[in-house]
Amino acid sequence: STAGLIGGETLTVTQLLNCLMIPSGNDAALVLADYVGGGSITNFVKMMNKKAKERQYGDLYLYQHLCLYPRTGA
Repeated sequence: STAGLIGGETLTVTQLLNCLMIPSGNDAALVLADYVGGGSITNFVKMMNKKAKERQYGDLYLYQHLCLYPRTGA
C-alpha cells in the first residue's frame, strides 16, 4: 500500500515514519531510504547490510530496499 505522498511535498521524518507504519506506506519507506542513504536507495541497502553484519544478524542480506533474504536464497 502507499500513503499517497505527492512529489515535492515536504514532510518531517516523524511524519514519514507515521506514514510507513500506518497504513504501511511503501512510498514513505522509499523516501526514508533515499534520505538515510544520502540520496541513494542503493547506498541505503549497503548501509543496512553493513549494520546487519556488525550486529551479527546471521545470514540475512538486503537485496533491495524492501526485501530481506537469506544469503543463499532469493
